Amino acid sequence: MGVIIGFVTLLRMLQPSVGHIVALVPAGVAAALLIGLILRKSLDMAPTEVEIGGSSMLVRVRGIDKLAAFKSRLEVPLSYVVSAEAAGPELMRQWRWALRYPGTALPGVIRADTYYKKDERASWDVYDPDKAVMIRLRDEGYDRLVIEVENPAATLAAIQETIDRRIGSAVIVVKSVKA
Repeated sequence: MGVIIGFVTLLRMLQPSVGHIVALVPAGVAAALLIGLILRKSLDMAPTEVEIGGSSMLVRVRGIDKLAAFKSRLEVPLSYVVSAEAAGPELMRQWRWALRYPGTALPGVIRADTYYKKDERASWDVYDPDKAVMIRLRDEGYDRLVIEVENPAATLAAIQETIDRRIGSAVIVVKSVKA
């Protein structure tokens, strides 16, 4: 029992919100969740997958990340997607002190769910910042989605192609109206 109390105290020092979650659930469940998150990072499988189809983009949260991120999916109309780019470690550092609610963060392991910084609201689900993409949104509950995906280059290319197609069709409409 002393080991578990020490474990809870350590978690509270690292990230207060994780410590509070641990205090609210049985110690065995909390330990299993933490072990699952740490093992999840070592499996080298992205916590999210992106599907683009029709008029929307669907971000599915996989496995144990559904518990850490407090959601299983996020669907965004493609018309709300402004841009997409590689996220990288620098973005993680910029958002290090952002207000998190609700969310899960263990330094060097995971950053998941909703973060607030100045006038921005972002949804995160990232273990490895080198595999993360940032998707900027407008007219949506979030200003950014920062998610880790299996293949960042392919995901960025698919999103950019969709944006280009949307912009291209808008240009064609404008040209036909002027003609």
